[in-house]
Amino acid sequence: MRKTLVGAEFQLPGESASVEHSARLPDTPAVRPGGLHADEVRDFWLKMCAVLCRTPGDAVLTGPRDLDVLDEPLEARVGIAPDVALLVQHGTVVGWSLTDPARPGTRRGLWRI
Repeated sequence: MRKTLVGAEFQLPGESASVEHSARLPDTPAVRPGGLHADEVRDFWLKMCAVLCRTPGDAVLTGPRDLDVLDEPLEARVGIAPDVALLVQHGTVVGWSLTDPARPGTRRGLWRI
């Protein structure tokens, strides 16, 4: 029986990337809806992102695994919840993005900050 993701917790780093580093964020592909499914229940662990990249006005927050992620294009953004996507590069999850973080309800039940 397939299991469906019902919750996720992301830890935000203590610092934001500089404007220069954030400007290096590769163009992000459109979010592919899909969510996450698994054949067994077990923990899924992502390395905490190094810095928080912010777009002007904080319309999108992006947490790359490390700054090297900014050097190459992303293959995909896989939506796991409304406004939340995992970033994929070379077949590996390398971070996450949050669109419209100020919208009411974006954080409820998904983020513990």
